[in-house]
Amino acid sequence: MIVYIEFVIIDNMVIDYILLYSLFKCIKKEVKWWRLFISCMLGTAVAILLPLVSLNTMVLFFIKLLIGILMVYVCREYKTFKEFVIAAVLFFLFTFLLGGIIIGLFFMLKIDYSIESNFNYISNIPIGLVLFTAFILGIVLKITFQKLYKKSNVNKFVYDCNLYLNNIKVKSKGFMDSGNQLYDNNCNSPVIITGRNTASRLFKEGLFYNGTKAKFLEFSTISGKGKMLIFKIDKIEIYIGNCLNIIDNITLGISPYHIKGNEDYDLILHPALIKEIKNV
Repeated sequence: MIVYIEFVIIDNMVIDYILLYSLFKCIKKEVKWWRLFISCMLGTAVAILLPLVSLNTMVLFFIKLLIGILMVYVCREYKTFKEFVIAAVLFFLFTFLLGGIIIGLFFMLKIDYSIESNFNYISNIPIGLVLFTAFILGIVLKITFQKLYKKSNVNKFVYDCNLYLNNIKVKSKGFMDSGNQLYDNNCNSPVIITGRNTASRLFKEGLFYNGTKAKFLEFSTISGKGKMLIFKIDKIEIYIGNCLNIIDNITLGISPYHIKGNEDYDLILHPALIKEIKNV
């Protein structure tokens, strides 16, 4: 059987990366890409050099054990020795689990392989490419399901709404956000936040159309302080299930930032509205 050195490099780089990436994701620790790369290169170099020397099985075992510990050590700076030990133990656990997966893939794909006495396998194709494809697919599926789950949770709190101002009606969708704690200090009215596009649909002849007055409201966020233009609208209708809820003389604020849920909603409702709604 012919063994290609490029196959050894591909297999070891990919497999070491999958192991280390999974390890630090599991323990929720950040790792710099260049440290991860150096660690994978170290493991790959040893995998290339070991078959070239004649050593007994136990010596090879302890060398690979020490290299594995060194690879984990290189990946990041650990706050405590216990943290490092946990990472190293998980690395070897993941190694054995992945080894079983590789053997399973060989069997299912009917790939010719052999296990050598120095703890290496020999195959006529780089199994790392198969694992890497499965790994990328797994990440894509994870991101997709996370987004779908998040969207599903958000949709539970998104309601059909109608805004009214000066006989103008604008349909929109509102998200009931517990994080919105803005109040119009002059009248202690909760503030509904909207984007510029929705606000512009309420006006046909400028912001002060037909006597509408506006003012600035100061607010604070994690990134600092800001100002938001607010004004009164005649009323808002919120459909919760089959019930129509109407709140009169409510304050609307125009967000100076892009509303992240703009595709699903364009209003950020105030949690206090739950107490104020009246069914019709």
